[in-house]
Amino acid sequence: FNCSDPKVDAELLDIAKDIVERCQGLPLAIRVMAGLLASNPTPHQWKAVHRSIVSYQTIDQGSQVSAKVNRTLALSYHFLPEYLKPCFLYTAVFPEGFEMDVGSLCRLWLAEGFISSTHGSSQQSMEDIAEQYLKELVARNLVLVQKRELSTFRSLRTCRVHDLLRDFCLLKAEEQNFC
Repeated sequence: FNCSDPKVDAELLDIAKDIVERCQGLPLAIRVMAGLLASNPTPHQWKAVHRSIVSYQTIDQGSQVSAKVNRTLALSYHFLPEYLKPCFLYTAVFPEGFEMDVGSLCRLWLAEGFISSTHGSSQQSMEDIAEQYLKELVARNLVLVQKRELSTFRSLRTCRVHDLLRDFCLLKAEEQNFC
């Protein structure tokens, strides 16, 4: 976002610092929160994320670090657009640490009916829209890029999901009778 009001900038800096502190120095939690804040760029949205993380973590007062990380991941999932949720949950069908071929993953999403042509332009193929969905998950730090095309360096070749994120997906998928 572009904000020229120093008071708002200072307030958002305080919010960002508090969110990072609540991540307790855990790199995965910090990355996921950074992806969440980057995808919600207005001051109003940052404040909503901050309120949510405070309320999520208040529930866990005194609980283990892993439970707090799961709450952070749940918050990030909660703020995902509805069209991305099944794509993200679907990554749990792969074994832990598995390097997913991007083309195959996108075709699986298409076969499952997760991709909607309403999210792309009339010139975009369904495969392009599926890759756009994947790039959104990468931008939110929910999916990690493993390899890129050497010729363009922009196109994704393979990706994977962090083990804790996969565990979260498995729990959420079971809860929702998904897959």
